[in-house]
Amino acid sequence: MHLSLGGDTFLERIGLAFGLVPAPLVFTTFGVGYGRSIVAATRIGVFRALGHDELSVEQIAEATSCSPAGMRALCAALVGFGLLDRRGGRYRNAPDARKYLLPDGKMPLEDVVLFLGECHSLVWNLEDDVRSGDIVRLHDREHPESFWRAYMGALSSFAKLAGPEIVRKIKAPGAKRLLDVGGGHGRYAAAMCRKVDGLVADVFDLPPACAQGRRIQEEDGMADRVSFVEGDFRTDPWGTGYDLIFVFNVTHNATADEVQALIHKAKAALNVGGSLVIMDAVHAGEDGPLDANAGWNELFFFVISGAQAWPEDRIQGWMADAGFERLKRKGLLAVPQFVLQGWT
Repeated sequence: MHLSLGGDTFLERIGLAFGLVPAPLVFTTFGVGYGRSIVAATRIGVFRALGHDELSVEQIAEATSCSPAGMRALCAALVGFGLLDRRGGRYRNAPDARKYLLPDGKMPLEDVVLFLGECHSLVWNLEDDVRSGDIVRLHDREHPESFWRAYMGALSSFAKLAGPEIVRKIKAPGAKRLLDVGGGHGRYAAAMCRKVDGLVADVFDLPPACAQGRRIQEEDGMADRVSFVEGDFRTDPWGTGYDLIFVFNVTHNATADEVQALIHKAKAALNVGGSLVIMDAVHAGEDGPLDANAGWNELFFFVISGAQAWPEDRIQGWMADAGFERLKRKGLLAVPQFVLQGWT
């Protein structure tokens, strides 16, 4: 995915065609404006207040306990960014807001927006982190319960979107026990349990992540098959006797040494003939092409964890070095990620 500009008027399109529009300035101005506006509106409850109705600024302000003047300005920005429609002084959710930002939308991503708001603060001092390279890692910081609720809510939303495709691509005939390392919300483990009769899962993650995962699995009705084990994958034992291990969206928060160590720990925790499945962001390698997604991943994961999205061929090499065989790599349509499975 590459970011690009599109003009609304004939003159704007002419300006873009002839390179007369300073794209860096436009992205700097409107990128931060869009991001901050959508996060603020979600936190305040603007989209929920509107629902499927059409309301005045005064009605929205009353429903969200905001000042009418402030709400008028926020709604103007949301109209400009295409998230609200305005007609006769009244506002309603635009199609994208109805689809993604309402609980009953076709693809509700409200939790994702709330977590991205938390991420804005994590990268606020980006230039200082780049200068110093001294990173306080995300999972070693103290965070309030609201952070973990947004964090696990966002990841579980992605799991709900991509989970069905992912489990279709994983081979696990006869598996009885699954360990999902760093799987906090538990939705990948639950999706696999639904696929494989008799499979039960342990989700291994930090205590505040497990607390949110237990709540999510109670709500989803899978608490009888998905259990939670609290610990740090880097320092705590994983146990043994597993037929299948998931390491999903974990390696990008780990150093090269930590990734290799977790692969060896997975080997030790698996039964003979068991399987390790790693899923993470697509990375074409040091000389491969970088789009906006891949390039931002490099910077974002460095700033939050002092790590990176690792090239797929390097992860394959680490798995082979640890003794995993018959490595199979599959891409995903739902998200720009890959699934890599190997057997003991």
